[in-house]
Amino acid sequence: MIPNFLASILGANWRTSLTGMGTALFSLLTALAAVPYTIGDLGNIIPPEYKAKLFAVALTSAFILRVWNASLQKDKEVRGGVVDQDRHGDIATPQDPVAPAPKPTTTTNNLKK
Repeated sequence: MIPNFLASILGANWRTSLTGMGTALFSLLTALAAVPYTIGDLGNIIPPEYKAKLFAVALTSAFILRVWNASLQKDKEVRGGVVDQDRHGDIATPQDPVAPAPKPTTTTNNLKK
């Protein structure tokens, strides 16, 4: 149920969208936790007792989400692998192609020889 809901909002590649947004959020939190107090108001957003813990957790989370995002981008379900997908992530029928096949170029023809 949740994957269908997320797919309707974020599209067929909702997993990569979600992990990418999580990576951006935790990267922002890491940057905010790393800002020194000498900068002024920006450095005082996060209380001192939480800065070190937030930095460690946000940095670790951003790293894990980035690795997960990279692995999802290589997953055959994201781009269809050898199977074309429609905009909902379902297998595309021949009447409903995702994109027309590219026309061979002279470079492609030379490589086949």
